[in-house]
Amino acid sequence: MTVQPITLTDAAAKHVKNLLSQSMPSPLGLRIGVKPAGCNGIGYVLEFATEHKPGENVFEDKDIKLFIAPHAMLFLTGVEMDFREGTTGGSFVFNNPNTSHGGD
Repeated sequence: MTVQPITLTDAAAKHVKNLLSQSMPSPLGLRIGVKPAGCNGIGYVLEFATEHKPGENVFEDKDIKLFIAPHAMLFLTGVEMDFREGTTGGSFVFNNPNTSHGGD
């Protein structure tokens, strides 16, 4: 059995559910990926999952399906996805204990 690499805080789950409910056609869940970026070398990519791509791992956290490509699993292990409100709006924050920067 594969261990779930990423978890969602309650705030992140609430915001993701809101976004998913507003999208048409209704997505299956959230696809989370990684890309090279910044000084720590990792950027996070979010998109609606409208299909289950071959080889993707599917997890569920707080009733949200998370679709993750095999190459992203290592980079997402132990990561917590949060949503924080600020003065100019909100954003997702990734708390990654595997980087020296923490929240990216």
